[in-house]
Amino acid sequence: TLIKLILGYLRPKRGKIEVFGRDPEDVKTKSLIGYLPQLTPGKRPHFPATVMEVVLMGLVSQKSFPKLVTKRDVDRAVKVLKAMNIVDLRERLIGELSGGERQRVFLCRALVHEPELLILDEPVSALDPEGREEFYIVIEKLRKEKGTTIIMVTHDTGEIGNYATKLLYLDRRVIFFGSFEKFCESEEMTRYFGEHSQHLICHRHNRKT
Repeated sequence: TLIKLILGYLRPKRGKIEVFGRDPEDVKTKSLIGYLPQLTPGKRPHFPATVMEVVLMGLVSQKSFPKLVTKRDVDRAVKVLKAMNIVDLRERLIGELSGGERQRVFLCRALVHEPELLILDEPVSALDPEGREEFYIVIEKLRKEKGTTIIMVTHDTGEIGNYATKLLYLDRRVIFFGSFEKFCESEEMTRYFGEHSQHLICHRHNRKT
């Protein structure tokens, strides 16, 4: 629900939602956001689109009519494919790829217009453990090198503490919001999760200094 409000898919019944100081449905606001929806396990799209065509959709969707693809668009798509190390897949059909490869392609589509805010909805739910680690490494690199703000919805509490900087835990209300250090030190979170689970989530005791 929170993500749908930020994206402008839902309107609040009370209060006000602003993203970058604007209404979420504002065209300028939408141009600053990249969105990677949840990838459903076991399902593969069968439409005859290549990897390059899927990534270019991220640029075409930002245009007014006529929605034409330019050489500059292609160059930007190639650049982001190279950054994700999948430029060699550019002519492959999207339905032929593995779950991890497809997730990188859809991430490229979300990134190709260079958003300031990237929203990820359960991005690792369809990936195996190796694919999850690779995906997190890519995301962490993006945050550090590009300065992109990333909001990730995930149930993967066992790993996210290795990569994220802040945690918002929701259970019909805000249970906790803050840094993982604060989460790890919180006596309230100890009572809520138990000391063992609390430290498994925060991962701060396992980090090298």
